[in-house]
Amino acid sequence: MLATVGFDRLDLFRTDRDQTGKRKYLTPRISEVEFAKILDCIKVALGL
Repeated sequence: MLATVGFDRLDLFRTDRDQTGKRKYLTPRISEVEFAKILDCIKVALGL
């Protein structure tokens, strides 16, 4: 099954607040190599 979402519906991972009371967000990153592997897996799953 393939699902699509709009960026406006996505939400960031919230963590605690900093010293000034502003909310902090977790922004995980992946490398270009890892992203290429993910794309390859998706293509295999879709039969492309």
